[in-house]
Amino acid sequence: MKDILVIGGSNIDIKASSLSDLVLHDSNIGTFTLSHGGVSRNVVENLLRLHDDVLFLTAVGKDAEAERMMQELKDLGGKVYSLRDDEKTAHYIAIHDKDGDLHVAVCDSKILDTLGGEHFRPYSSLIETHKEIVLDTNLSKESLDYLFSTYPDHKFYVEGVSANKIVRIKEHLKQMTLLKCNRMEANYLLGTKDQDGRGLAKEFFERGLPSAVITDGSEAVTVLEKGKIYSIPVKKEEHVVSTIGCGDALFAGILHGLCHGWDLVTSVRFGIRLSSLTLLSPFAVDPDIGKKILG
Repeated sequence: MKDILVIGGSNIDIKASSLSDLVLHDSNIGTFTLSHGGVSRNVVENLLRLHDDVLFLTAVGKDAEAERMMQELKDLGGKVYSLRDDEKTAHYIAIHDKDGDLHVAVCDSKILDTLGGEHFRPYSSLIETHKEIVLDTNLSKESLDYLFSTYPDHKFYVEGVSANKIVRIKEHLKQMTLLKCNRMEANYLLGTKDQDGRGLAKEFFERGLPSAVITDGSEAVTVLEKGKIYSIPVKKEEHVVSTIGCGDALFAGILHGLCHGWDLVTSVRFGIRLSSLTLLSPFAVDPDIGKKILG
């Protein structure tokens, strides 16, 4: 990858953090923050802060916060385009406990859920010239089906996002170059019951997926590459500030490594470092991540 084409979601993130143990069905004292997020948007910002060349196709409304979000990426050097603006920008609301762990979240993403092939056709020449494409499953199934069927000679690097959304790519495992997901998402996609990382990797390979990265919280990351399976340890951080964005940072680190010609295992190790630093930041993307990891 010389420059990276990313197609996926952007959100306005609202994060609520309780200052004490969460009490369900009651009002909890805590803090609120508003920020820019979305899996692909976070991946793009990380890549830009690592000084990679990135093009980003997303969908946002006409609201002022969306304009600020797009301009932020442009100011970092990204080329950013909105596929449509006839719906409100997606919003993601997350409730975290006092330790920074996500307890529950709600996402309103109609602008992405109703995307179809007609929204991509004006950008067909741009997509055609980028033979390696990064996707996330925040895109509608119709959009994903369209991209896989219209560009069968492209290499697709996919982020699973969530158990409910990863099933949108179930029919396209053989068409993907790389899938990154967590253990729960992988089990949900494959229809297996609490399979461990190694078992999931074997199942993916048998179903035609050449490479996969399967995370499991603070446990080791399982890597499938060309039929071989590796287990990459993860350092457990003692002072986690927030888990938001750490998976996106991992994926960005992997893409950065692959973009620079590294093998997948080396790229995953770099992604783990990026993710660990993100755990120590209150932001979904640490604004100083480039300085911290590149020097």
